[in-house]
Amino acid sequence: MVFNASLITVLLLAGTASRQELGVVVLVAVSSVLFQYSIVASFAILAGALALRCVRLQVAAPAREMSAALLLVAVIGAISLVSSASARPPVFFQKWPPTTHVVLAKAFHDHTSKDDVILVPTWLTGVRILTNRAIVVNMKAFPMYAPEMVEWANRMLDITGVDPRLMAQYLEQGADIWQIYDQGYQARSMVDLLAAATKYGARFILVSTGSRYYFEATRSAIPAVWSENGYALYSVADAVK
Repeated sequence: MVFNASLITVLLLAGTASRQELGVVVLVAVSSVLFQYSIVASFAILAGALALRCVRLQVAAPAREMSAALLLVAVIGAISLVSSASARPPVFFQKWPPTTHVVLAKAFHDHTSKDDVILVPTWLTGVRILTNRAIVVNMKAFPMYAPEMVEWANRMLDITGVDPRLMAQYLEQGADIWQIYDQGYQARSMVDLLAAATKYGARFILVSTGSRYYFEATRSAIPAVWSENGYALYSVADAVK
């Protein structure tokens, strides 16, 4: 967005600006792309430079050029404000990996081994690469090889109760596939998860502390191996005793 505003500045000033002024504008445009300044900061730089230009024009230029410069400031300001709502946050304000995955990585490191398989909520992504642990399945990371896709579909069916092979029918009905999977997962019981974990060799089950699984486990006095940051980790061996 800031880059586009800077280009507009270059185009509108091309007829009257000096080489030095155009150089400053181009520098702001390039730096806003390379360093991804915040919208407010970039607009402040451009508006400040144009305000100084307005002062100079007021002294040594016709009213027509003065009006054009003021209009330019207004145009850039409007573009900045309209685009700010949909703009991506600046890089240095984005936190990766997310806090959740950092916490899970530490928990898995402390309470599981590298050979352990963990049954996680089907909507939770990025677990394998950030925690170095295998999972049973999730909604997003489906394979591309036909036999493996069948296995993925079977695992999703066992955990969510939703058969991925019926997705074409859901799509024809205009349904949200992600929502269907999530509703199916939320409708299952802790017994269902334990059965799926046992079937696929998972030694641990990770659940959200706001889910029915957590309350069922608490009600059944199943001890949590670890609980923090909205998640709880259970040992399958402890749960089936």
